[in-house]
Amino acid sequence: MSKSRNTKRRKTKTEYQERLGGSCQICGYMRCQNALHFHHIDASRKKFTISDAVRKKFTQQEINEEIQKCILVCANCHAEIHAGLIKADQKASLS
Repeated sequence: MSKSRNTKRRKTKTEYQERLGGSCQICGYMRCQNALHFHHIDASRKKFTISDAVRKKFTQQEINEEIQKCILVCANCHAEIHAGLIKADQKASLS
């Protein structure tokens, strides 16, 4: 049962990631789904994490509204955002 639940959660997370383009919106990384995070642009407006949306019951409208408050970033860019090295609205040019 746990394996089935985890498979469903991964599928749901992938669907949410696809809504934001399926790759890091800073550097374009898209190799591993597990390395992609949802970053709330304005943390003061965050009602719940997208991880919670995968595990708990929220309406589709609530989830859509929360996803619209986020950008999709890889783990490295996410760490750099929180370290103040890059801004969440900064886009890197892909070479």
